[in-house]
Amino acid sequence: MSDALPLLLRAARGEQVERPPVWMMRQAGRYMKIYRDLRDKYPSFRERSENPDLSYEISMQPYNA
Repeated sequence: MSDALPLLLRAARGEQVERPPVWMMRQAGRYMKIYRDLRDKYPSFRERSENPDLSYEISMQPYNA
């Protein structure tokens, strides 16, 4: 039963999912001032990961640098 699989895995398999999955792996860019400033403004990891706009901004920082 695929519903038992995590949302990210179901989306990676190409299945229809109820919402877009978010993969938060912050390795690249932790040294960046723009990230540190956001981390100071939003100290809770949960807050940073549950806000879609903020998650997107953080995820794209290393790419846009």
